[in-house]
Parts: sequence; C-alpha cells; structure tokens
Amino acid sequence: MHMHRLASLLVGFALAAGAFADDAPSRPAIDAPELAQLGEYGVGYRSLTLEDRKLGVELWYPASVPPGAAPMTYAGRFTAEPPAPPRKFTRPGIAVQDAPASPGRFPLVIVSHGYDNDAIAFSWLGENLASKGYVVAAIRH
Repeated sequence: MHMHRLASLLVGFALAAGAFADDAPSRPAIDAPELAQLGEYGVGYRSLTLEDRKLGVELWYPASVPPGAAPMTYAGRFTAEPPAPPRKFTRPGIAVQDAPASPGRFPLVIVSHGYDNDAIAFSWLGENLASKGYVVAAIRH
C-alpha cells in the first residue's frame, strides 16, 4: 500500500512540473528568491531598428497592458556549427507587443547578449526588469 501511495505521489509531482514547462521563463518558480518575483507593472515590448546605423533593438518597458491582451511568443535563432543552419527557437513571454507605455520616467538598462547569442534569449530578464519599473534595451549585434 505504501509503495502505491509513493508511486501516485511521484506521478502527481511529475504532472505538476510538466504543467508549468510551457510557461514564460520570466514567471519565477514558487521557490525562486524574493528578488526574482515580478514587479507591479505590466510589460510592453517593441522591436526597433535605429536608422542611423541600422541597429536592431529589442525593448521592454513598463506598460499599461489592456485587460485580456495576448502576451508575446518570441522567436529567435542561435548560430550552429557550419554547415548546419541556425537553430530556431520560440519562447513564451508575458509582455504585450506595442502596449501603451506607463506614464512617468524610468531608468534605462542596456543588455548586451554577448558573442554568438540572440537578444530574445534574454526576454525573461527584460520582462522581469520592466515589470519592476525599468526600460530595457537589448541590442542585436
């Protein structure tokens, strides 16, 4: 009888863990540290191209998200070892594309994704900081 309960408990944990696997990475797990929790702001998202140097920028910002607005699903790609093509990926988010910006002034954080990476890979960080009242610009380079 005890073995049956243990097996049922383990299956329950496995199913519960799988239920959250498709959630946005910016939503912290229940056991995450206090500073990982989201802030009070909704999150907006825009993808920009700065014309003077043709510089792409992903932008997350505090936003007034309309009720029922659909959150982003990001798409990006990582380079692969030639001759393999780049590896495409998608990631669910909490930001709403082109949501109206919250009124006020907010500090700017600039994120550099590093060599051979994709700015979208840091969407979880941009969303988390924007929810806490920062404007986050991740430069595509």
